[in-house]
Amino acid sequence: MSSDEAAKVDAILKAVRKEEGNKHCFVCHERGPQYVDVEHNVFVCTLCSGILREFSFRIKGLSMSTFSLAEAKALRGGNDEARKTLLQRFDGNAPVPGEKDRIREFINDTFVKKRYMPRSKGRAASDDIDPDTPPAKPKKPDAKPKAKPARPDSSDEEVEVCFSRVNARHG
Repeated sequence: MSSDEAAKVDAILKAVRKEEGNKHCFVCHERGPQYVDVEHNVFVCTLCSGILREFSFRIKGLSMSTFSLAEAKALRGGNDEARKTLLQRFDGNAPVPGEKDRIREFINDTFVKKRYMPRSKGRAASDDIDPDTPPAKPKKPDAKPKAKPARPDSSDEEVEVCFSRVNARHG
């Protein structure tokens, strides 16, 4: 990135951070968000950024990450623009800072299920999620595979004989 481009990125980021709608977390409204969900172009707090990562959304820190010019330009409008589409049909109470379970549920409904987005040609009222449907679970790292036996075709008796030979040599 050239120095001119870097200066443009810095100027854009400085300007969008000053916008009133971006001074609070998009999800829980905590003051002073330090992260950006670059997939949805919203400003979020530390707690909400961690929960968004659980759902595999791409998060960047405002002070410690490098933004491309395209990413910086996409942030124009930020939280206010995102509210117009992502929360157009939202009429409930947003979670408050610290309510982890409520925040996780809200993120799932808003970003994964897209429950509050406007209906479009491909999305009819019948496509809405049943409110009684449990939320999707965040992705967890894959568990370590279970150890395989040294010789899957060997019997317990063969293994015992093998161990007794080893013990005889070293005993």
